[in-house]
Amino acid sequence: MPLSTIPSTKELSSAFQESLIPANSATSQAERKTQDDVVLDDLARRMVLEPSGFLDQFIEFTIGPMIRAAQIQVEEERKRKLAGRYTPSLAILRN
Repeated sequence: MPLSTIPSTKELSSAFQESLIPANSATSQAERKTQDDVVLDDLARRMVLEPSGFLDQFIEFTIGPMIRAAQIQVEEERKRKLAGRYTPSLAILRN
């Protein structure tokens, strides 16, 4: 799906809000603002707090590889340090 066809969050919020409000109801601007706030709060709560929400996905796909790369780097440094301890003794045996 091309990115240009994906609706923005504001469009989704407006569409969701309009689906909750009957077409013939006369709501004031303040009530609409309150409903917008409720919708955005609910969306934010779902994205961050739900187990399959945005925060979990962000950690898994963005932070996860960074953590794995750091673990690999630490392990390689540990191996180099360990190898460095035995290298001088091997040089003595060669002579």
